[in-house]
Amino acid sequence: MNTVKAYCPFCQQPIELPESDVGQAVNCPSCQMKFTPKPVTGHGPDIDRVMAKYQRPHLSEQESIHNFARYFTVAAIGCGVIGLLFLISAFIESMTMNSWAAFAIIGGSFISVSIWLILVAQVIHIRANTLK
Repeated sequence: MNTVKAYCPFCQQPIELPESDVGQAVNCPSCQMKFTPKPVTGHGPDIDRVMAKYQRPHLSEQESIHNFARYFTVAAIGCGVIGLLFLISAFIESMTMNSWAAFAIIGGSFISVSIWLILVAQVIHIRANTLK
């Protein structure tokens, strides 16, 4: 029986499959995700070199937690920017009209959410640094 080489799209592991499995859903033996394999055509060493270049590195648990904390940091920056825009709007409105209080309250709320997100991100980073 002829075999073909395919790569799991989730974990990038090379998989040897019987030709009959190409085009049918299979489970990856490494990550257990279900996918429909497509055969890799070409010459062996060149394909392996190209696939190694584009293969995603496997992150350690500590690196994964740091990446998760970065989402909180980005969200905190976004909330802080929105809060500052509302506070600037409140300042401009205070010079022209009497409805500036709503802008100030909303701006302050976004900035306080930003501070809490930064604190959560720091706690997550500290937790990741305590892993051995």
